[in-house]
Amino acid sequence: MNNVFVFGSINMDFVFSLDRLPKIGETMKANDFFMTPGGKGANQAIACRRQGINTLMLGCVGSDQLSKIAVHSLLESAVDCRYLDITDNYSVGVASIMLTNSDNRIITHSGANSNQNPNRIKEILEKEAHPGDYFLSQLEIPLPDVISAFKCAKTLNLITVLNAAPAVKLPKELLHLIDILVVNETEFRVLSKFDVKSDSLIKSGAQKLLLSGIKSILLTLGINGSIFIDYDNFVKVPAYKDKVVDTTAAGDTYIGSFIASLIYNKNILESMKFASAAASLAIMKKGAQVSIPSYEEVKAFIKQKGEIL
Repeated sequence: MNNVFVFGSINMDFVFSLDRLPKIGETMKANDFFMTPGGKGANQAIACRRQGINTLMLGCVGSDQLSKIAVHSLLESAVDCRYLDITDNYSVGVASIMLTNSDNRIITHSGANSNQNPNRIKEILEKEAHPGDYFLSQLEIPLPDVISAFKCAKTLNLITVLNAAPAVKLPKELLHLIDILVVNETEFRVLSKFDVKSDSLIKSGAQKLLLSGIKSILLTLGINGSIFIDYDNFVKVPAYKDKVVDTTAAGDTYIGSFIASLIYNKNILESMKFASAAASLAIMKKGAQVSIPSYEEVKAFIKQKGEIL
């Protein structure tokens, strides 16, 4: 079975539950607060691992107490952390998350996430990776380091997946290295300059991205489901309509579960349905990593819904 290498951010999340966002100059009391490990890289690594896939986390943390808590969360989920870099010069990355009416707004500070070592990533991949393994990254770490890692991954014939979040313009040298680009509607607009208000607009935007060198696009649309597009396919899957408590880890859960399903030799449609079920379970709980379901929980949920995958 193929492995997944996740090169990305490791954070501690500070989560505030509010009735509304504060106005300029206003101080508000939160209805609730909790602290939990997060970061897109760590979340996606845990999502892969909880689906039973061997997952290696690549990235950087500090030597502070919050870094230790963040790494412990990865280890608790059996993510392989042998190759994590630890530095005394930075503290762990942090995110402030404001939850309002089942929506979320997030502010991050990179911390140790800004201190990646691309040469070491190359050494690790050359030592541990095999053709057909998946290499997954996001943009909460420096873009030049992502580009360097993707160049190495493609040289080794890995399947590359980029979650282009947070949204930034991607350089041409990276585009042709991406096998699967995962974006939400905001990121799709930034990269394609097309809206997501209709299938025709989505197809036009996707065509532009495919012509730039990207092999395929996976567009996640929250309650409106998800769409996979390449030169031969336009696959649309609706979202499950379940109670929303916290959407923070929904996208990360979807991505990790989608990749895991592909590794289990499921097709694109089956993998999208599986990932949608996993994300639906994630939004029913507060927090990021604590909300990510196991493979058994996802299968039970799908069975409960009366579907066969």
